[in-house]
Amino acid sequence: MKGMTWQLLPVVGRRAFLGFGAVTFLVAALLSAVNITSRYALSLYVEDQLSRTPWDLVVYDQSGGSNPTLAARLRSLENVQQVEELVFLRAAFSSDVTAMVDGQPLATPWLSVLSASEPILLPPELRSALTSGTEPQAAGAILALVGPESAMGDAFISLQGAREFRLQANVDGTERILFSSAMRGVIRLEADALNQWFMEQTGSITMTPAVGAILLMPFREDVLTAFDLAARGQLATEDRTLGNPEFLPGEYLPEIAYLAKLEREHLISGWDIGGSLERFASVRDQALGAVRGVNVAAVVDSTVLVLLERMDGVARIIGLLTLLIALPLL
Repeated sequence: MKGMTWQLLPVVGRRAFLGFGAVTFLVAALLSAVNITSRYALSLYVEDQLSRTPWDLVVYDQSGGSNPTLAARLRSLENVQQVEELVFLRAAFSSDVTAMVDGQPLATPWLSVLSASEPILLPPELRSALTSGTEPQAAGAILALVGPESAMGDAFISLQGAREFRLQANVDGTERILFSSAMRGVIRLEADALNQWFMEQTGSITMTPAVGAILLMPFREDVLTAFDLAARGQLATEDRTLGNPEFLPGEYLPEIAYLAKLEREHLISGWDIGGSLERFASVRDQALGAVRGVNVAAVVDSTVLVLLERMDGVARIIGLLTLLIALPLL
């Protein structure tokens, strides 16, 4: 009986080996196909979402006033390709501060300044109005009126052709000019459209006054500093006299976004979501260190990091499902 078993083993064993080998090959091929297809779909999805996200990191600073030191620290980080600034300063000034257009007071509950280090960061309507014709630095400002027509009255029509904008303060009975700028034109702007544009650029909306005026300025440090001080009820250092005169401050909501673009080709791979998440989180942590180094109350946000975290969770689920599919097949 034992001898017969050994005689049958070459025939039966070969069939069993070939059958088991074929099944094993098919199972491995099926699992590989499921895994590769899923990873490929994840890679395509990540690439599509990244193409819709222009900036990788956003540092929100609500202390007011541009901070060149913070911008320089962010630019010095490894794998940081570009850093730009988007400034949106909103103020409801007290009665001591008056906005003047061609020497006439401009009555508005909120006056804001919107400026960017690169014109491409500005909303399309403002960007085209600012950059058309002449160089932006010599173009002057664009005044955008925000709100319904019922709130504007005839302001939009009456301001057409305006040449100069000036912000001045009453200090101890004396009118002091805080800053002035030539004007290129007056346009209308919807608050919802501006919020949608902020969402597309930074990944979050901002508080846009429902009724007000926005002064679109070329990126000028002197104007931004003067507006920031005026909202706090202060004069620029060179304009102060003995006794450090001040005036009544108003309600002030500054917001400066430092937008950073990273070297994505070195950090992100759709086939390695986990590794991409670790590398990207490392750059985010370096940005947090840069913020703490300049001692400002800023927040570091990243839509790309949120995307990678979600995709890493999906990749883990796919790995688990692949294992569960394998168990009954095995």
